[in-house]
Amino acid sequence: MAASQAIGEATRRELIARGIALGGTGSDVDSLHAMLRAEELLVVTYEQLLAATVFTPPATELAERFLGHERAHVAALARELERLHGAPPRRPAGLGTVGSLGESAAVRLLLELERAALRVYYTELARVRDAGVARTAAAIMGNEAQHTTLLRELLSPGDVALAVPASFVVGE
Repeated sequence: MAASQAIGEATRRELIARGIALGGTGSDVDSLHAMLRAEELLVVTYEQLLAATVFTPPATELAERFLGHERAHVAALARELERLHGAPPRRPAGLGTVGSLGESAAVRLLLELERAALRVYYTELARVRDAGVARTAAAIMGNEAQHTTLLRELLSPGDVALAVPASFVVGE
């Protein structure tokens, strides 16, 4: 790995870590805030990458579909938050300039964000006490796992072993 690529990867990981704070303080509202931050960061990043036109037409179609899913996730989590009388968190600003990324780097970035979101769900589901929040979060977590599989498929077309490397979704 070239030094500039290693620095870029480290910087991207730092931005992702800042954008998604893992772990609430134990309340269902705090867990919903953590999940919403993860989803909002996905929405913002998909929007930025689609606006930058870094994808080929098939990848654009997939990214547009996933953006729709992420927006639906935000809406579902926001409904749960409203039901619990929680205030919505601020929308993240995004990850900075992404227009210079090539398609493969953009897909890797989305894959990292989807994995980070999975870690948030895995962590927060262990803390959630409300059955409605748990059902919503579990359904969304399953969809995020599907996203990671299809994003991996974009990086390794036709290689099932690389697209689906594990039988179970875990937070690590």
